[in-house]
Amino acid sequence: ARLKNKNAVEGMEWPESLLEWLSSPWLVVLVLVGLAVIQMIKDRLSSQRPRSHYESAEYWNLRYKRSVQQGVAEYEWYYLDQELVDQVAALISDADGDSDGGDSGVRNRTRLPTGKGSGSRTLLELGCGQSTLADAIVERDGILNERIKRVLAVDFSTVCVRQRARENRHPGVVAYQYADIGQMDDFDDDSFPLVVEKATFDSVVHNGRDAMKRARKIVCEVVRVMAPGARLLSVSLKKPQIYQEYWKHPRLLLERHIPITRQIMDIPDAAIHIYVFRKN
Repeated sequence: ARLKNKNAVEGMEWPESLLEWLSSPWLVVLVLVGLAVIQMIKDRLSSQRPRSHYESAEYWNLRYKRSVQQGVAEYEWYYLDQELVDQVAALISDADGDSDGGDSGVRNRTRLPTGKGSGSRTLLELGCGQSTLADAIVERDGILNERIKRVLAVDFSTVCVRQRARENRHPGVVAYQYADIGQMDDFDDDSFPLVVEKATFDSVVHNGRDAMKRARKIVCEVVRVMAPGARLLSVSLKKPQIYQEYWKHPRLLLERHIPITRQIMDIPDAAIHIYVFRKN
């Protein structure tokens, strides 16, 4: 005789055949337990995956301190040449022109807006580091106009900001300020008519865990401070399929993609991408 007291647990009997197993409530219990165990393992492995050091302000503070001690005050990620400055100049000049129907791939150009608050008439550079991009922009003849009168370069490394501020070649036109681009509390909504970044966003999503989560937070914050109709120029090593996924936002439209090749360190023909987004 079956010993039901041994097979029963809280009123349920252990199934004794495959058919009974398939129709038993125990199968549901075991599946749920198995899924929970798998999720716990995945969470544990994810938590053990190291974060990218590029997302640490402490890492950059130490790096910039060492750089200054070694006599290196400027450093360009990827590249900086006249062609890139010309791309920025073209976006600034769009403030006074309509679509020329050329090969740029931009349709229905709008005038660069003048946002409210501190960002009005200011080009915002994200994660400036030791780059001289801000200097190169203002030193180009005729690049600034009534819509874009100055450049504000921000970084979350206090060491970097202090260093760049001390060596500022264009005070009154170029300013350096501390800001975490994932939480720019000092800036109003809809402020900046033009935003540029070079390699900053790549460092945010460089390996480490939670890359997409960090990207989403930063994209939302960048879009928040951009004025309606503002443009964002981004220089990246990421291919379009990957990059557009990171920058996916209901108010951002990719207007232009310019693939180029440049020498980067020991890579003679590195594939670099210039992306131009517009905020709807």
